[in-house]
Amino acid sequence: MIQTAYRLSSLAYWLEAAPGTLGGTVLALHLALGALLVLVAVWRTRVWCRRGTPPGLRALEAILIALGLGGVAGRLAEAPWLSARVWVGGPVAGLLALLAIEAWLLPDWPLLCDAWRDVWTWRPRLRRLSGGATAVLVAIHLVALCTVGRLLGWALWVGPMMLVVLMAVRLAGQPRRLEPGPAVLGLGALAPAYLLGGLEVARRAAARLGGWVPGPVPLWPAVAILLGYTLAYQVYGAWPEARRRVLWWALAVVLLGGALAWAAWAYLSLYARGVTGSDPYCYVQMAVDVMRHGSLLHRFPLAALAGRLQIDVLPAMHVGYREPLDALWRAATVWPAGHSVLLGLAGRVAGEPAIYLATPLMGLASVAVAAWLAMRLFTDLDPPLRALAGALAALVVATSFEQLRWLLVHMADVSTQLFSSLTILLAWIAARRGRWVWAAAAGVALGLAYWTRHTQLAVVVPALFLLARGRGATTSRERLLKGAAFLMVALVVALPDLGYHQQVFGSALQPESQELELYALRAVPATTVSLTRAWLAGCELGYLVPFLLGGALILGRRNRLAAWALALWLLVPWAVQAPYVSLRLRDLLPALPALALLAAYGVVQALAWLSAQRRGAASALVLVVAGLLWLRTAGTASLPQSRAFNNFGYLWATQRAELAGLAAVTGEGAAVGCTLNSGAVELYAGRETFRPADWPAQDLERFLRALWGEGRPVYLLDDGEAMSAVIAMVMEYGRLEPVGVLERIPYFFLDAGSELRDVQLYRLDPG
Repeated sequence: MIQTAYRLSSLAYWLEAAPGTLGGTVLALHLALGALLVLVAVWRTRVWCRRGTPPGLRALEAILIALGLGGVAGRLAEAPWLSARVWVGGPVAGLLALLAIEAWLLPDWPLLCDAWRDVWTWRPRLRRLSGGATAVLVAIHLVALCTVGRLLGWALWVGPMMLVVLMAVRLAGQPRRLEPGPAVLGLGALAPAYLLGGLEVARRAAARLGGWVPGPVPLWPAVAILLGYTLAYQVYGAWPEARRRVLWWALAVVLLGGALAWAAWAYLSLYARGVTGSDPYCYVQMAVDVMRHGSLLHRFPLAALAGRLQIDVLPAMHVGYREPLDALWRAATVWPAGHSVLLGLAGRVAGEPAIYLATPLMGLASVAVAAWLAMRLFTDLDPPLRALAGALAALVVATSFEQLRWLLVHMADVSTQLFSSLTILLAWIAARRGRWVWAAAAGVALGLAYWTRHTQLAVVVPALFLLARGRGATTSRERLLKGAAFLMVALVVALPDLGYHQQVFGSALQPESQELELYALRAVPATTVSLTRAWLAGCELGYLVPFLLGGALILGRRNRLAAWALALWLLVPWAVQAPYVSLRLRDLLPALPALALLAAYGVVQALAWLSAQRRGAASALVLVVAGLLWLRTAGTASLPQSRAFNNFGYLWATQRAELAGLAAVTGEGAAVGCTLNSGAVELYAGRETFRPADWPAQDLERFLRALWGEGRPVYLLDDGEAMSAVIAMVMEYGRLEPVGVLERIPYFFLDAGSELRDVQLYRLDPG
């Protein structure tokens, strides 16, 4: 029985072009069906003469009867394509449905039209349907949902279960005698999904029958959005009318909870279990050194050998570390230390796994702070609408692909974003409350933002603006004291980093980066255009631009303090970094919450205005926003399930294990030559590394011979394009022996791009 049901629900069964020769009982059934259709045609003709059946229904009945007779004839004649079962089953099912509609729904047609309008204007009313009309509507929804479900690959039970849930929600709000009419009428919002399902059936039928096939119908997003809309409408209808305002809070809680739940799933399941490359590796290596040695510096014994040979020491160091080296041959990286200090402290408290967990947890905190900011900043909105704006902003931040891809490789962007957001949030609270402790807390956040990325010192401008213009302090003296407390605390928090600069680089104001020559005012137009294009990508803010611009304009008119705070948060860091020739989108990720807040504010203001003017338009806006968010986030949202993710510096646990396995292959004291995997080889295999492609041929030969002279085994890992020339050079004075293969690890190209490959490991001995 179950197998028969699955076969009958399969589109392939009904579209089979040549289902075979009829015989026996099946032949008799087809002959009887043809005769029955002829009798129905005669019967309906007499009914049309006696009753005033609408002409449209007459024509539709006639067409269905003609199609059914044609399908029976084609099946009996076994004509190619015309004998497909769909030409019989489709018209017969349609005719039965039409007769049922005429018999039970036509008398209630005005009521059904009013109920249809109610669904889109959010005016649920207690409308009573006849028993026959209720049964027909339930049957239509059941068949339609099951059909759509089969098109989407659902199990047969999913459609009926959804129907029961959607109706039960509405029925639960009826305190006395159950009236199924409103629960059934509330399902009318699913009609567009059924229409799209019909289009998908037609598309698949055309493909089966060899006709022209258009692109796939976006059935899954439409069904998901309309199911959510229908559930919300049923809950709204079941809720007591006097307390429906609380549903705005419920919607905000659901959205925020969903954003945080997805972010926790994505961040905590996908975060890199190991890192390689340059900056992702360096941040983690600094954290490991803080955890193990209490120092940000890393020791390079092979650099000491290069120094004794009087050749360049940088190829004996990992990319991202810089000179000078101290007396112990230790060096610092070119990146600020704050993020790594936080990771290292987490490692000291909870062990090495905590280093890799800390960044995802800071990402979750940043999502929550974005929602909190909306609750504080948008004072011109009612509290429920503020909560809704915060939930939308949190959703935009959480599902940003740029945010996700760099958060997963433990980059400092997310911690910088978190502390920048906290600086603005706490400064806003300090400006509105009398106690200076909030200003001090904002100073702590600013100091940490500076530690993680020095250019984020720029958020001092919007923070001071808020403290100067806030409404909480009643006198200029109080505002001045708050500003002084804010700046003094920020300076105290930054002092350890300034001391680190003084000790390592010779000046408290000397930055780690050696790229100051890449700053030029002539680069501003190009970097601005590049950043704008990147922000307008579909997976970022491209689909939300109308709401972002509208939100900025409306906020500027209704809440100038918040508008100026967000504008300064965006513009001042941009002005500081725009001259940087190599500026990328991730460099301005700390400003993403500000953009998300503006877009969310625009959505909520549009929804509030349309709800007061035309509820039908507000419903349309809800569907449009849901569709745009789907288009923006669908690819990103599926990553935790598909796990189809890769990024510069990213290592899965299996790839980390491959690199760690070098320890067993190479033995103690070995030196491994490779490209950008040098740091990961040392971190996970415990082997000293060098980058042979960065030395001239004669310097490389001297270095290798010095290693052999010390009796140290030497290995080469063919993990990048640059290694091809190295392998060719060393063959002149050395002997290569393949000793293993590392499966599916990053293979680096000369432009620093990478792909996953199986990489060969060689042992290099003197020739």
